[in-house]
Amino acid sequence: MKRRKQTIWKYGWVQLPLKVGWPAWYCEGGFWRRTGKVSRVVEEDVDHIIFETEQYRYCFEYQKAESVVMELAA
Repeated sequence: MKRRKQTIWKYGWVQLPLKVGWPAWYCEGGFWRRTGKVSRVVEEDVDHIIFETEQYRYCFEYQKAESVVMELAA
């Protein structure tokens, strides 16, 4: 039986475009981090992106990151 991948929810920015076979880079807490190699992009929209690596499924939401910055600026 195929094991289900763990889903990781993050708020931040992903360096686009994502390329299958290459690691994804994302900014979290002011630092750039990288994932394992991207195996497939599941969904890409204006406010979020979902992609998978060998071990995990990443869900990045952009709008939440923007709203936190706006609250801090106010």
